[in-house]
Amino acid sequence: MDPYHETYQGAPEPQPETNEIPLAKLMQWEKQFRDGANWFYWIAGLSALSSILLLIGSNFISAITLGSTQFLVAIGQLIPEMAIAAVIASVLILGVFVLLGYLSNKGHRWAYIIGIILFALDTLLQLWVQDFFGMAFHALALYFLIVGVIALYKLKKLLPQN
Repeated sequence: MDPYHETYQGAPEPQPETNEIPLAKLMQWEKQFRDGANWFYWIAGLSALSSILLLIGSNFISAITLGSTQFLVAIGQLIPEMAIAAVIASVLILGVFVLLGYLSNKGHRWAYIIGIILFALDTLLQLWVQDFFGMAFHALALYFLIVGVIALYKLKKLLPQN
Protein backbone atom coordinates (compact mmCIF):
# COMPACT_ATOMS: atom_id res chain seq x y z
CA MET A 1 0.00 0.00 0.00
CA ASP A 2 1.18 3.48 -0.78
CA PRO A 3 2.53 5.19 2.40
CA TYR A 4 1.04 8.50 1.17
CA HIS A 5 -2.47 7.08 0.87
CA GLU A 6 -4.88 8.42 3.51
CA THR A 7 -5.73 4.94 4.89
CA TYR A 8 -2.08 4.01 5.39
CA GLN A 9 -1.49 2.96 8.99
CA GLY A 10 2.20 2.26 8.86
CA ALA A 11 4.12 -0.94 8.39
CA PRO A 12 2.41 -3.96 9.90
CA GLU A 13 3.82 -4.95 13.28
CA PRO A 14 5.99 -8.03 13.09
CA GLN A 15 4.20 -11.02 14.57
CA PRO A 16 6.06 -12.93 17.26
CA GLU A 17 7.45 -16.19 15.96
CA THR A 18 5.47 -19.09 17.32
CA ASN A 19 6.64 -22.65 17.45
CA GLU A 20 3.22 -23.96 18.23
CA ILE A 21 2.30 -27.31 16.76
CA PRO A 22 -1.38 -27.99 16.20
CA LEU A 23 -2.93 -30.41 18.66
CA ALA A 24 -4.09 -32.59 15.77
CA LYS A 25 -0.47 -33.04 14.64
CA LEU A 26 0.61 -34.00 18.18
CA MET A 27 -2.22 -36.51 18.40
CA GLN A 28 -1.25 -37.93 15.00
CA TRP A 29 2.37 -38.40 16.15
CA GLU A 30 1.21 -40.01 19.39
CA LYS A 31 -0.99 -42.43 17.44
CA GLN A 32 1.79 -43.27 14.98
CA PHE A 33 4.22 -43.84 17.83
CA ARG A 34 1.80 -46.16 19.69
CA ASP A 35 0.68 -48.00 16.56
CA GLY A 36 4.29 -48.61 15.56
CA ALA A 37 5.24 -49.88 19.00
CA ASN A 38 2.21 -52.19 19.03
CA TRP A 39 3.52 -53.87 15.89
CA PHE A 40 6.06 -55.64 18.14
CA TYR A 41 3.14 -57.32 19.96
CA TRP A 42 1.50 -58.30 16.67
CA ILE A 43 4.77 -59.73 15.39
CA ALA A 44 5.28 -61.80 18.56
CA GLY A 45 1.66 -62.96 18.70
CA LEU A 46 1.37 -63.97 15.07
CA SER A 47 4.76 -65.67 15.22
CA ALA A 48 3.68 -67.66 18.29
CA LEU A 49 0.44 -68.67 16.56
CA SER A 50 2.29 -69.64 13.40
CA SER A 51 4.83 -71.69 15.38
CA ILE A 52 2.07 -73.55 17.20
CA LEU A 53 0.28 -74.24 13.92
CA LEU A 54 3.52 -75.55 12.41
CA LEU A 55 4.08 -77.83 15.41
CA ILE A 56 0.63 -79.40 15.12
CA GLY A 57 1.11 -79.99 11.41
CA SER A 58 -1.00 -77.22 9.88
CA ASN A 59 -0.04 -75.82 6.51
CA PHE A 60 -1.27 -72.34 7.44
CA ILE A 61 1.63 -70.01 8.19
CA SER A 62 1.20 -66.33 8.91
CA ALA A 63 3.12 -64.15 6.51
CA ILE A 64 4.06 -61.75 9.30
CA THR A 65 5.69 -64.49 11.34
CA LEU A 66 9.31 -64.22 12.32
CA GLY A 67 11.49 -66.22 9.98
CA SER A 68 13.77 -67.05 12.90
CA THR A 69 11.01 -68.82 14.84
CA GLN A 70 9.89 -70.69 11.71
CA PHE A 71 13.49 -71.75 11.20
CA LEU A 72 13.77 -72.98 14.79
CA VAL A 73 10.51 -74.93 14.57
CA ALA A 74 11.75 -76.55 11.34
CA ILE A 75 15.01 -77.52 13.07
CA GLY A 76 13.04 -78.98 15.97
CA GLN A 77 10.95 -81.06 13.56
CA LEU A 78 13.94 -82.28 11.54
CA ILE A 79 16.17 -83.02 14.52
CA PRO A 80 14.01 -84.31 17.39
CA GLU A 81 16.92 -84.05 19.84
CA MET A 82 16.94 -80.27 19.24
CA ALA A 83 13.18 -79.80 19.64
CA ILE A 84 13.27 -78.62 23.26
CA ALA A 85 16.15 -76.22 22.58
CA ALA A 86 14.34 -74.89 19.49
CA VAL A 87 11.14 -74.28 21.46
CA ILE A 88 13.04 -72.51 24.26
CA ALA A 89 14.91 -70.34 21.75
CA SER A 90 11.65 -69.48 19.96
CA VAL A 91 9.97 -68.52 23.24
CA LEU A 92 12.97 -66.33 24.12
CA ILE A 93 12.83 -64.59 20.74
CA LEU A 94 9.10 -63.97 21.11
CA GLY A 95 9.67 -62.70 24.65
CA VAL A 96 12.26 -60.25 23.37
CA PHE A 97 9.76 -58.84 20.87
CA VAL A 98 7.09 -58.52 23.58
CA LEU A 99 9.61 -56.75 25.81
CA LEU A 100 10.62 -54.44 22.96
CA GLY A 101 6.94 -53.63 22.39
CA TYR A 102 6.50 -52.81 26.08
CA LEU A 103 9.61 -50.64 26.25
CA SER A 104 8.82 -48.91 22.96
CA ASN A 105 5.34 -48.07 24.24
CA LYS A 106 7.01 -46.55 27.30
CA GLY A 107 8.92 -44.19 24.99
CA HIS A 108 12.35 -45.84 24.99
CA ARG A 109 13.83 -44.97 21.61
CA TRP A 110 16.69 -47.44 21.98
CA ALA A 111 14.20 -50.33 22.32
CA TYR A 112 12.39 -49.17 19.20
CA ILE A 113 15.66 -49.01 17.23
CA ILE A 114 16.86 -52.42 18.47
CA GLY A 115 13.50 -53.93 17.54
CA ILE A 116 13.65 -52.45 14.06
CA ILE A 117 17.18 -53.78 13.58
CA LEU A 118 16.23 -57.28 14.78
CA PHE A 119 13.15 -57.34 12.57
CA ALA A 120 15.19 -56.11 9.60
CA LEU A 121 17.65 -58.97 10.19
CA ASP A 122 14.72 -61.36 10.29
CA THR A 123 13.60 -59.88 6.97
CA LEU A 124 16.98 -60.86 5.54
CA LEU A 125 16.28 -64.41 6.67
CA GLN A 126 13.01 -64.24 4.69
CA LEU A 127 15.06 -63.12 1.68
CA TRP A 128 17.48 -66.01 2.15
CA VAL A 129 14.67 -68.57 2.05
CA GLN A 130 13.03 -66.64 -0.80
CA ASP A 131 9.71 -66.13 1.00
CA PHE A 132 8.70 -63.08 -1.00
CA PHE A 133 5.17 -62.97 0.39
CA GLY A 134 6.60 -62.94 3.92
CA MET A 135 9.13 -60.31 2.87
CA ALA A 136 6.34 -58.05 1.62
CA PHE A 137 4.60 -58.21 4.99
CA HIS A 138 7.94 -57.71 6.76
CA ALA A 139 8.46 -54.59 4.65
CA LEU A 140 4.99 -53.33 5.63
CA ALA A 141 5.67 -53.94 9.31
CA LEU A 142 9.08 -52.26 9.03
CA TYR A 143 7.42 -49.25 7.42
CA PHE A 144 5.02 -48.84 10.35
CA LEU A 145 7.81 -49.43 12.87
CA ILE A 146 9.94 -46.73 11.23
CA VAL A 147 7.00 -44.30 11.02
CA GLY A 148 6.42 -44.95 14.72
CA VAL A 149 9.99 -44.30 15.79
CA ILE A 150 10.11 -41.10 13.71
CA ALA A 151 6.93 -39.93 15.45
CA LEU A 152 8.51 -40.77 18.82
CA TYR A 153 11.58 -38.70 17.95
CA LYS A 154 9.34 -35.76 17.01
CA LEU A 155 7.44 -36.04 20.28
CA LYS A 156 10.62 -36.37 22.37
CA LYS A 157 12.04 -33.29 20.66
CA LEU A 158 9.13 -31.25 22.04
CA LEU A 159 9.49 -32.48 25.61
CA PRO A 160 11.81 -30.67 28.01
CA GLN A 161 15.04 -32.51 28.65
CA ASN A 162 15.54 -33.89 32.15
